[in-house]
Amino acid sequence: MNFKRLLNAVVIATLLTGLLMLGGQPTLAADANNPVQKAVKAAVFIVMLDDNGDMLGSGSGSFLTTDGMILSNYHVVGDLKTRKLYHSKGLIAIGVVDDPTEPPVINYLAQVVQVDPEFDLSVSCIISDLKNRPLKNVAFPAVPIGDADELFLGDDITVIGFPGIGFGESGDTPSLTFSRGSVAGFESKDKVKIWIKSDAATGPGDSGAMVVNTAGEIIGVHTQGWSDPKSAARLSAERPINRAYNLIKKAQASGCSGSVPTTTTTPTPTGNAGSATIGALTFAEDVDKNNKPIKPGTSFKTGLKAVSAIFPFSNMKNSLTWAPIWYLDDEAVINKSYKWDAGTSGTQARTLSSKSSLPDGAYRLEIVVEGKVLQKGSFTIGSAATPSKPSNGDGVEVAGTIVDADTNKPIAGAAFVVLQPGITYDDWDGGEESILTYAVTDKRGQFQLPDLLPRGEKYTIVAGAKGYDDNFEDDVVVDDETPDSVDLTISLQKP
Repeated sequence: MNFKRLLNAVVIATLLTGLLMLGGQPTLAADANNPVQKAVKAAVFIVMLDDNGDMLGSGSGSFLTTDGMILSNYHVVGDLKTRKLYHSKGLIAIGVVDDPTEPPVINYLAQVVQVDPEFDLSVSCIISDLKNRPLKNVAFPAVPIGDADELFLGDDITVIGFPGIGFGESGDTPSLTFSRGSVAGFESKDKVKIWIKSDAATGPGDSGAMVVNTAGEIIGVHTQGWSDPKSAARLSAERPINRAYNLIKKAQASGCSGSVPTTTTTPTPTGNAGSATIGALTFAEDVDKNNKPIKPGTSFKTGLKAVSAIFPFSNMKNSLTWAPIWYLDDEAVINKSYKWDAGTSGTQARTLSSKSSLPDGAYRLEIVVEGKVLQKGSFTIGSAATPSKPSNGDGVEVAGTIVDADTNKPIAGAAFVVLQPGITYDDWDGGEESILTYAVTDKRGQFQLPDLLPRGEKYTIVAGAKGYDDNFEDDVVVDDETPDSVDLTISLQKP
């Protein structure tokens, strides 16, 4: 097998023969590492920026999805008093953890796409590297989303962030800090938990940090600390992850690429639209090159990645200001204005899409021309009710570690390859066209596939490294019983 073009001469190697049942079929052995330790990989260092690109301060966050969705506090990205973002375009610089014993490496830019000042929460999305170049085949480690309502007094929790104290000799960038504690109590409003109290030792810079349970799931966002100067008592205040569910859901609906969040109100008619007319909206799963709907409807199944809106128009004029405003559960997820350039009459189509899948809910689209709502329509995906918690979409996230079978040491530069459905190891000639997705391990032997594996398929999975024996596993099934996230340890044997 020749992987020269793809993996710089990495050679296919052995998969561990001890297999775990994945969706009722054999797959790779589960990672024995502590799940809380795994969450460390999803920790995010956030650099606050002003409009000149200068650093204002720093905070913490966590990756929720492999395409770079980041959860943090609002006060890490904006001023709670003025309700204005520190950077007018919502830009922040992002550092990731390559080695937990070293400071984070600041390599990316992200943009704030959804905010909730009331609960002091924000969602941002990676948009480019620091030089504004788009990213290709980059997958970020993601922490699974948990349920804070399952917590009890005394439960163990861990805060993973960058508190900005105890720099030592590492320079100006704080290193990651791992603070254990336990649930000390709750604060509720109208029988809804709005705070988790903990005794975890936290500090400035931990704002926005993930709070995880013993299963390695994020169940809260560290937001502030309460202290009593007389008694020196101190409690950490964690915002329950449940209060962020709707915010995450809106970010998923915007495809993690929405415009800078603004407070959206019903547009005030200006009278400048003239005799412009927008016809009835037709929603469909897709649209052809002639703007004809494909599989139209008003109710769609869970897991859909895109919905298109098709509408006729007449008496429009180029340069009119118009906006297709998409709502999810009565809250705007995308509100961006454009200059009309499609001529006087015809048929237009707009698409709402997500890299994983659009979340279940009730959607509405309003077509606004010169401040006047000319047309609106609605549809639902799955259940219109808010789900108990968001998922990564209709696919399986796969990550893991590849180690030497004799020494148990990590293997850097090893390959983890998933072939296209229907292609077996014997069918494969080593060409790229047969590969569905792949990843290469870092210096700690860790990898994460850049794409989710779609459910309902059988795959051939191959792992390998130079100097190790070839092997494979055909017919690995990924179905509805497969967890959203799978973490593997693979041992490779030398000849």
